Amino acid sequence: MAYYAKPSLVGYKSSVTQPAIAANNFEIKSSIIHLVTFKIHNCSDDAVRLRIFPFVLHGRAIDWLEALPARSIITWAEMADQFLSKYFPPDKTSKLRSSITGFRQDDDESLHTAWERYKGLLRRCPHHRLNLWLQCQTFYDAISGAHKQAIDQCAAGDFGGAIPTEAFQALEKAATKSFPYNPPRTKSSQKYVDSDTLVAAQLETLTSS
Repeated sequence: MAYYAKPSLVGYKSSVTQPAIAANNFEIKSSIIHLVTFKIHNCSDDAVRLRIFPFVLHGRAIDWLEALPARSIITWAEMADQFLSKYFPPDKTSKLRSSITGFRQDDDESLHTAWERYKGLLRRCPHHRLNLWLQCQTFYDAISGAHKQAIDQCAAGDFGGAIPTEAFQALEKAATKSFPYNPPRTKSSQKYVDSDTLVAAQLETLTSS
């Protein structure tokens, strides 16, 4: 029974209309589902993404997909809009975006830990629509003076003079250099992230592939 209850594009009228594919013997095998960047000859991105998406859904999100009108979704853009409208209403998006723009480095928090935590906030709200320069500037403004100096060194001495892509690379480099080789064992402080947010992050990964 569990097998028949699983979401599948075979055997029932899905809400997704699968775009036509010109390739012969096309199949997405379970072993490559996690490789969201793969390309298949004569297959559009929409065709691949719409076939993969049901496999990344969990819990009530599966019920949501199955409850949509049969063959009502034709493009990946429509799928993304439907999902975000359902699970990211304006108030939730506002709170998640505020957690990004209001980010602050914790006391005694390493640069590496702060950077990874900040990127985690960005992933929790993949539709934050914050430009790269603003993402970088927000993080830079939120950390200690000593860590700003480390970032400046990785940005040729002047973080403010770097273009956004260079600024991001400088943040990555500085954070990597500050990663402790033997970090102390501490209790995990990771907060619970609801499954809808995780699915949205996966949706963004598919979209950007």
